[in-house]
Amino acid sequence: MTSYMTSLVNGLINANNIKALNDLLQGYYDDINTFVQANPGTQKAQMLGDILEQLQTNQPLFLDQTHPEQDITYLIAFGSISVAMLAERAYNYELISGGVADENPELARAKLDQAIATLSQAAETAAKKAWEWRLSQITITLAGTNLATDYVLADAYTGYEQRFSEQADAEAAKRKIEEYVGPQYEQQLSGYVSPARLWHYFGTANTEPATPEQAGGPSFPGILFKTKPTQHTVTVTQGGYPTSTHYSEAFQDQLNGGQVTGVMLYSSAENKTGYVTGMQFQYSNQPSGLHGNKGKSEVVVTLDADETIVALYGGSGAYLDQVFFRTSKGRDFGIGGAGGDNFSAAAPQGVGAALSSLQGYAGQQIDGFTMSWQYAVYK
Repeated sequence: MTSYMTSLVNGLINANNIKALNDLLQGYYDDINTFVQANPGTQKAQMLGDILEQLQTNQPLFLDQTHPEQDITYLIAFGSISVAMLAERAYNYELISGGVADENPELARAKLDQAIATLSQAAETAAKKAWEWRLSQITITLAGTNLATDYVLADAYTGYEQRFSEQADAEAAKRKIEEYVGPQYEQQLSGYVSPARLWHYFGTANTEPATPEQAGGPSFPGILFKTKPTQHTVTVTQGGYPTSTHYSEAFQDQLNGGQVTGVMLYSSAENKTGYVTGMQFQYSNQPSGLHGNKGKSEVVVTLDADETIVALYGGSGAYLDQVFFRTSKGRDFGIGGAGGDNFSAAAPQGVGAALSSLQGYAGQQIDGFTMSWQYAVYK
């Protein structure tokens, strides 16, 4: 996950810290594994104290409170370790030490609450600043001479560049990119920092002493969690493709709780290279309605049980000239020929998102559509 996040915010992060933090993180994993395997007693209590002391010493490497976005790739991982180990100290010390009572339990709990507050705020600030940085990469600059000036729209993040002779056209195109990139990037960041939104459940305000019958679980048998995180489904909608002037009847697939298990695509030409006349999805092996019509040729694909659609691309103008889908297993399939302007869309990365439904407009052909991606988070 940290490598995914590094690619997501490349150009923003403090690259000098990456290798050191990666090595440090592996060291903590090894130390924590040794700690977990150790028998209760004085030595195990000392291991816990050493880990907490090291985390405190190394905190400036993964937590820059002025610019937390520069270390966002490791902030969540180290933050989760810090909260978990401080919770061990606050709630499990007597079990860890083999029966020795904590000399200052109030201080241990105060440190846990302070760490949760500081790290949670840093994670939210990091995500917000990273999102602002991403949009700042989309710019319009002037190029040319007094006789011929172009307005150059560029996205430094992707390397995209396009020239316009009119400023209004460049600004309209910039808004379109921002409207596409902004929500997509925000959802990606939100998915990545979602573990930070669980830290507050470990705070002392959410716990109380438990009887053996009420115990919070094998990890924290001495406390009861007043509230626990619940799973929520996040939906991200993208579209619409193509840009058409002859929209007809609207359609909306009814999922009935199912996931996409198959796709049927239809073309206006017998060799599958005409424009796209129709689409039909299967949800949990049950077909949706046909959108458009069957045309003269078809492509039918059944997904594996553990396979999902994670991206699509194609070309469109007045018609949907071509559409291809990519799956989580790297398979590409589609139908259609050349023509139109290129388009592409991808599910939010790193959070297990997948295509969940299709909606749009269709008559004798596909006139326009948008897609919904879904993934689960705990809050």
